[in-house]
Amino acid sequence: MMKWAFTLQQKIKISALLVLVFVIVLFKNIYDRKNVVALGASFSTVYEDRLLAESYIFHFSESLHQKMNDIQNANLSVSNVKPLKEKLYKANATIDSLFLSYESTRLTVRESTYYNEFKQTVLNLRKLEDQYLNSSFEQGSVPKFITVMDFKLNAALIKLNQLSEIQISEGKALNEQSKKIIARSTLLTQLELGILIFIGLIIQVLIFTSNSIMPKKPTKGHDLN
Repeated sequence: MMKWAFTLQQKIKISALLVLVFVIVLFKNIYDRKNVVALGASFSTVYEDRLLAESYIFHFSESLHQKMNDIQNANLSVSNVKPLKEKLYKANATIDSLFLSYESTRLTVRESTYYNEFKQTVLNLRKLEDQYLNSSFEQGSVPKFITVMDFKLNAALIKLNQLSEIQISEGKALNEQSKKIIARSTLLTQLELGILIFIGLIIQVLIFTSNSIMPKKPTKGHDLN
């Protein structure tokens, strides 16, 4: 009777350990799924909010430089003001499209501040362009407008550089975050493997202990005697 009770206890312990194995594997599976989601969100943010934002910054800079080149190279007169207006209209349409694209990305608080300052500078530059095109082609006023627009352009480019630096710093932060997620997952995997091996050894000991106390079946020779 005592042997039977001892065997039952061993079976209960083994069952409890197997349940523990199941719980550990289930927990690790749930944790890994969360890590996969977190890594996916991190990579998505790097692409959608950082790489794309950096490409928008490049196109902003390209469009602004092109506008200033068109203005500086134009010999402002009644005959060529229309082609210049068309070029500036096209460039401004591109910039407006970039505004919408950039604003669709996730902006940090500091990034939002720099971006709003940049946008306002660009809109002020656009007002100067309109004044320049309506300056009645007075030769004395042209250099003044060019100088002021150059100043505004440089101010806008400074803001673009600040925005670009934010993309780099945020990208590095996301990269570090991804490394930490992978490191935690790797550590937990190693810990899980160690615990499972330990539980497996305990189960083996319990099985062998249970088998060793079970009564052996009598041989045929004993039955005859």
